[in-house]
Amino acid sequence: MILPLAWLMAMQSLATSPGIHELELTRGSDPTILYTLSIPEGTTADEPRPLVIALHFGGQTGRHFGRGVLTSLVEPGLRELKPIIAAPDSPGRGWTNPESEKAVLDLLDFMLANYPVDPDRVVLTGYSLGGMGTWYIASRNEARFSAAIPVAGAPRGTSEQELRTFVELPLYAIHSRADTVVPLAPTEEAFTKLRSWEAAKVELKLAADVSHYNTPAFVPYLRETTAWLGEVWARR
Repeated sequence: MILPLAWLMAMQSLATSPGIHELELTRGSDPTILYTLSIPEGTTADEPRPLVIALHFGGQTGRHFGRGVLTSLVEPGLRELKPIIAAPDSPGRGWTNPESEKAVLDLLDFMLANYPVDPDRVVLTGYSLGGMGTWYIASRNEARFSAAIPVAGAPRGTSEQELRTFVELPLYAIHSRADTVVPLAPTEEAFTKLRSWEAAKVELKLAADVSHYNTPAFVPYLRETTAWLGEVWARR
């Protein structure tokens, strides 16, 4: 018998203590999701936190690979927000496919149902391969996120119709001019279109000399998004 997803979610073990936890989410006939969870100090059920879903970069070699992007970039970059952060492992090849999209949305549903997170402050972010996944998944699921922050990831595979999602969904992209692995040009082209459509809640932050594989060097740039997110959430 295949149990409904809601039942399966209720059967999961939950992490409740502050810190970083390596966990699994069982989904019946779908592959189990491995994910790394960060819970900040002082988290209580009485004070819902922002939720950040963080998508890892490429080069997966082991279990709970999402921990790398969480600890090197997303947690230090967004620490001021005191968010709960969930970083899943991609179940497929990258993030721009239906299998990975479903895994992200299933994990999001699980987090909303079981942790003290604010459904109006859900952010999707990711680095490199995860940045491309951020463009892809956010553009196809506008109602599920309050903002998208792709870092060093181009909008490859994002159609013009999907790109128009960001006329309404706030978007803050971070990219380096020195990136020779994921060139800046496609991101700049996307922003040219968004500005021609008068998208009011989009920002493009350019780093001058950060190489693609120097992930921690993007922490200060990600930290700058906290004020922007505060403004976005204040307008909701």
